[in-house]
Amino acid sequence: MSYNPIQHYLAKFASFTPPNESVRRAVRDMVFEVCGITVPLENIKVVRGTVILSVHPIERSEILLNKQGILRRVRDEIPGALVRDIR
Repeated sequence: MSYNPIQHYLAKFASFTPPNESVRRAVRDMVFEVCGITVPLENIKVVRGTVILSVHPIERSEILLNKQGILRRVRDEIPGALVRDIR
């Protein structure tokens, strides 16, 4: 009896990214595109459809002023994303 290594069966799952990871990347890219602010991925959390940013208060103000544009672009980039708010 020959055994196949488990890597053979798990190879198709190696390229999957966690759902929140793709949303975090999209938010980071759209914040940079709209506001010109670079936010590290470590400072972005997604909790129940709400994006929570850990940034300087001045940067937060700029992001919140452009919140609707950022949300619209994230929804356009990832149609199935359930992002409702940025805080």
